[in-house]
Amino acid sequence: MSTAGKNADITVANADGSTNKVRLSLWRDAPNRPGGWEEEIISPTPPPQPQGDVNYAAQSPEFGRVVSQSDWHLGFGASRFTDLVNFPKYGYTDGVLAMFDGELVPSYQEYEVDAIVQNGRFETGETTGWTNGSNTSVAISTDARSGSYSLQITATSSSGTCTQNYLGTDSVLASREITLVAYAKRVSGSGSIKATIADGVGSTDSSTSTSTDWTLLKATRTLNGSTSAVQFTFTLSANSDVFRIDDVAIVLAGGSSFNSRPIEFEGGYYASMGRSVIKWDETNDAWLPVYLDSTYEITGIENYGGNLIVGRGDSTNYLVSGDGATFSNPSTNSGNSRIANKLARVLNARGDWALMKTRANQASLTVDPSDTANWGAEIQVGDADRTTTSLISGAGTAYVGREDGLYVYDRRINRFRDIEPDSNFFPSANNFRRAIGRGGAIWASGGQQTFWRISPTGQPPIHDWSELTHIFTASAFKGFGGEVSAIAQDRSNVFIALADNAASTTASFPYTFPFSFSTAGISSTVRLLTIKSQKPEDAADFDRDVIVHTISAFTLSKIDQMGRFDDGINSSLFAMGSFTDNNIDSTDEDVPRIYRLKLPRDNENPRRSSGIAVRKTGDFYTPWIDFNFPDVEKAASKLTIGSRNFSAGTKYVTVSYKKDDATDDDGGGWTVWGDDGVFDASPQEAKASVTSTPVTFKRIRFKISFTSDSHSDDPPTVTSIVLNTVWNQTDVRRFRASVRLGDRRTLQLRRVPQTTLKSADISKLATLRQQPFVQLVTPDGESINATLKYLDRTISGRVDALRGTPIDQVRVFDLEFTEVLTS
Repeated sequence: MSTAGKNADITVANADGSTNKVRLSLWRDAPNRPGGWEEEIISPTPPPQPQGDVNYAAQSPEFGRVVSQSDWHLGFGASRFTDLVNFPKYGYTDGVLAMFDGELVPSYQEYEVDAIVQNGRFETGETTGWTNGSNTSVAISTDARSGSYSLQITATSSSGTCTQNYLGTDSVLASREITLVAYAKRVSGSGSIKATIADGVGSTDSSTSTSTDWTLLKATRTLNGSTSAVQFTFTLSANSDVFRIDDVAIVLAGGSSFNSRPIEFEGGYYASMGRSVIKWDETNDAWLPVYLDSTYEITGIENYGGNLIVGRGDSTNYLVSGDGATFSNPSTNSGNSRIANKLARVLNARGDWALMKTRANQASLTVDPSDTANWGAEIQVGDADRTTTSLISGAGTAYVGREDGLYVYDRRINRFRDIEPDSNFFPSANNFRRAIGRGGAIWASGGQQTFWRISPTGQPPIHDWSELTHIFTASAFKGFGGEVSAIAQDRSNVFIALADNAASTTASFPYTFPFSFSTAGISSTVRLLTIKSQKPEDAADFDRDVIVHTISAFTLSKIDQMGRFDDGINSSLFAMGSFTDNNIDSTDEDVPRIYRLKLPRDNENPRRSSGIAVRKTGDFYTPWIDFNFPDVEKAASKLTIGSRNFSAGTKYVTVSYKKDDATDDDGGGWTVWGDDGVFDASPQEAKASVTSTPVTFKRIRFKISFTSDSHSDDPPTVTSIVLNTVWNQTDVRRFRASVRLGDRRTLQLRRVPQTTLKSADISKLATLRQQPFVQLVTPDGESINATLKYLDRTISGRVDALRGTPIDQVRVFDLEFTEVLTS
């Protein structure tokens, strides 16, 4: 054990314990410090200083630390809590909305709708569209290849069939090649199953399968030119056999790319898909082709002058339709005027509305596209060695996005001017590929991972460029950092599809309805976000922040386009894309995937809408919580959830957590809170962690999984989250000592032990005080590291009466040591 040494009570030295050592004897008669020594425990956490309303911030740390949250309106992307009480941000959500004041609610009801085939994913939980067969019975099963449901077919005799009659116009598909794909597995029995395409003239079968694992069935047929009754059929060979099918889709020759924004025309909603123009059928909940080209891909569609104009690339003429059902060539139909790749409705040089089209690096305008002779002279847009990526109208002004720049149409001089020439230094096929006009500005993607808001300044052609990428990238969470692959808008929101290739490598996406695909052929995650303009409470009337909230996530290869459609009765957001199914041995292996979100018409908050339509499940993810002490081990004592509409077994949340160095892949690594993690009582329920083995952590974050039994009931809603923790923090000690310095020579003549501080030691103390910390040996012999400071004061002295000079004096040093924790 360390000691202070002979005739000394304490020792002070450099951190090495040997240099500048000073042995000190305490002044035991010090009036303000009996015995000359005292020590106390001090907390490293200062006393709380409440401001405004009293809340958990005013609670003494002795009663534990608390993080409380009841507001999330400032958006997603927070990596950790920086304010334990007033922190209106969150990690991210998937199927939960956090944008409304004081509550978390399940997101808008969403499910996959299909092109050509109806209810091919069965995610509505219904058998709709598959009841036209014979000698079979059908039912919904929760044993799904993807999502939550599949279709179970039971044969009531040999060769029993389950059939869907094509709901569109058969003649549109005449003489065109289509491929039926589906996955099937045998549940019981000994027979086989096959898929068939029939057209009223002939049929084509897939190979048969008897597998008890999910197995691809694929049939490809060029439909007869006289087709009149297109059917898609599954045939079970043996009586009493039970098979399940899932992920039924039709792939058209020419691929499944959605090249142009969906548009409204004559009360309907149209989009391009590969070589086809498709139309939304609300009655049948499906997109059905109204035109299917034999050779050319559809590159643009636009509503102009009572006609639907359809562009087919740079090598053939555009088409015109007055009714959205029959399509014809324009009159004259000669020269470059017949070529239309991109299309947009813009203002011409006279300030009149006109139709603009692009061809290679040229653009032209007309007010009557019914005849190609009506087009004006072409206007060059950039160099011929770069491609055009988009054509957008911003408050009537035409903008052309290209690999090497963004060009604005200057109506005063009938020319295009490059307003972003720096793009030529970073040419990319993704530059300005996805763009919309909003409020006179252009919102556009730039390259792989940038996003811009580009606003005219009133001094043509100068524009103000605001780089907004940072608002939707969240490096703390996997999957937020990719490119903007699609954009849509309504009056209150800009919707963004954010693609990222950092999909889960250990599990399917962490929810089961409706987009969890645990299979090959799925390559990435696309997240749906909304950008909102929101005024902070302390901002001036004209100040508005751009806030981003997460809505949902889709697990597929890509989303090409999004569109917002309101037919006066139903309001929807469509996300259109595809995934590459490598199991399909075909050049057209990109299977179309279209998701529908049912948005409320009368209130943006779905639970406050007159017609509630919400998801049954969804997940909310908190930031990391470390109470600003990332190195301290804590123990969670209880978690309290405030809520509305909770009910045991039907409407509840399940809470899980991960801590410390857990995987950043949120597809796994979660542990349920307490016994089962379930909170199912409103308005408030508290659950302790397991007290016998408390949850200890340096940092922790939570996943709150919502569950409801209904799409149309008032959903389970979280109003607050409160986490109580404790930790036996390592308090530090403070020591105070008093020692004296005397220069009375009489003491030396008497030869008594020296118990006062020598003048030579003062110099060492002055040196030690300048060190970051010193080594102190206490009266108990304990050696600790501590900071040093002291006060030097004179308490007595004598002066020679004849000479007027000091004879001797006594000085006191009050020393203070604060412990330094080095382990």
